[in-house]
Amino acid sequence: MKLLGIKLDKFFAMFPITQSRHYILLILFFVASTLGAKEDKPLLSQEDWVTEQKPGGSVAFNTTSLEIKDTAGSTIWYRTKLTSPLEINYSISVINDDDKNYRVSDLNCFWMANESNEDVAPYQSHTPRHGAFSEYDSLYTYYVGYGGNNNSTTRFRRYDGTKNRPLLPENDLRDQKHLLIGNHTYHIKLICKNNLTEYWCDGEKIFSFHDPKPLKSGWFAFRLLKNHVVVTDFKVSENLKP
Repeated sequence: MKLLGIKLDKFFAMFPITQSRHYILLILFFVASTLGAKEDKPLLSQEDWVTEQKPGGSVAFNTTSLEIKDTAGSTIWYRTKLTSPLEINYSISVINDDDKNYRVSDLNCFWMANESNEDVAPYQSHTPRHGAFSEYDSLYTYYVGYGGNNNSTTRFRRYDGTKNRPLLPENDLRDQKHLLIGNHTYHIKLICKNNLTEYWCDGEKIFSFHDPKPLKSGWFAFRLLKNHVVVTDFKVSENLKP
């Protein structure tokens, strides 16, 4: 038997058969559980995120979930720069209740985002952003607007650092199947490897884009507008096999 890489039979051979063995074992288990807790630190702690939000909204962290109430636009950046190949997973719901301030719309995200003219994180730009959507036009990034335009479109874009925000016809979905349902928990998966990026929702590959100039590193963010959203189970897996 091993604990923390130690062969316990050889370890305990150094001690007499007394209660001291039991105390030592308890100490070892305590140390192991403490180290494990550090390795499994939740990625929805406030210290891991940076919020850019118009007045009137709120962002609440409670270790295992992130709750966002937005009235005029918000972007919540994951603080750590990510590098391909990678996979991002999370669960997310748009709350539909009697509060007329919030819509079932705009379950959006940026990933592999970079500034077009600065070598800094998007949330450290010399031109501060405050949550207005147009403030992000200058990014190089992948973007999905799921249920955008009052839940009438679902789109993938590869921002090119200009205001153009190119949109290919095959990445402009309008069928009911690919629009939002209130209070449903969506399981989202983003993949980046080589020159390929993919957006999956509930086990279905919604978008697959082969990028001739792939974005190999950058930042992730939730992008929301006039909605009430709850996020859980946010996980990032890097160093995947290409």
